Amino acid sequence: MVEFVKQGSLSLTGTILHTGVKPFVLLSKIVTIRFNNAASYNIKLEKYSVKTNNSIILYDLTLAAGDVLTDNLTYALEEGDKLIAYSNIIETNY
Repeated sequence: MVEFVKQGSLSLTGTILHTGVKPFVLLSKIVTIRFNNAASYNIKLEKYSVKTNNSIILYDLTLAAGDVLTDNLTYALEEGDKLIAYSNIIETNY
């Protein structure tokens, strides 16, 4: 298993948080994601499946100024799958 920490600011057009990779593992697991912004904001998380060539919206939420969203669900990504986050304003951090 590979562990990593990644942080930054989301792009208004979407930010790929992680892409499933090989050959080291059969799948990648994302176990915690945290979003925050000093202003009120919308956050959308989407999972793209390379097998089906489709994306599904996992959630689309509106948060108040200063709210922190901690997502402790586990997301499994096969090779080429992507977890993509969107925000409606700049400076939304993850």
